[in-house]
Amino acid sequence: MDQKKLEQYLQSLGQQKQVDEKDLQVTPNPTLDLLCRTFENWLKQGPSCSKAEVMIKELHYTAKDVTDFSVRIKQYEETPGFEINAGEFLSYMINLSPEQDFVVITQHLNKKISRLGTDNNKNITVVGSLGGETAIGMESGRIEVQGNSGRCTGDSMRGGILVIRGDVGSRLGAHSVNVNGAEIYVEGKKPFRINERTCGAKIYHQGTLIHEGHGFREDEDDC
Repeated sequence: MDQKKLEQYLQSLGQQKQVDEKDLQVTPNPTLDLLCRTFENWLKQGPSCSKAEVMIKELHYTAKDVTDFSVRIKQYEETPGFEINAGEFLSYMINLSPEQDFVVITQHLNKKISRLGTDNNKNITVVGSLGGETAIGMESGRIEVQGNSGRCTGDSMRGGILVIRGDVGSRLGAHSVNVNGAEIYVEGKKPFRINERTCGAKIYHQGTLIHEGHGFREDEDDC
């Protein structure tokens, strides 16, 4: 997707509820094709963090390529484990990039990707909604989700700012530790559950601080 089309699309948010894939066509380029082939090879080899890091470190791509890849990734939506695999691969791409600011588009997907922002220390804007475990292990930076986010959002966060413009699922901020100023802001109206025993991050709901945050205890079930 070229920069002008991306800007026009971002400006149109709030005026449309659903985005058709044809409105998000990207111009083919060798880098994007290589990213897709790398993702395919990673899936074939059996997805793992160590393999992804080795494969992605060999690539040269820009933040714009990450945005374009998030559009193209729809073609893999029917592959097993798509939700987690897509979210983790995008997270590795972002973490290993020298750039700081990224846009990930998910509004055209039927399946919501999970674990986007894993171990994050960058700035990410998500145009659309996400599945579970958004920003798991986040260290720093800022993630803004312009839609909803699922269960265990902010799990094991240590720092950074996470903004959810829509609603969130259960167990928000579970196992988070306020080491580097972890803060979660939720703007949706839907009630959500916080496990106060394990949530160390500060939680704000519609601008009001509702959970001060503290150290977590390990005697609770994982997400």
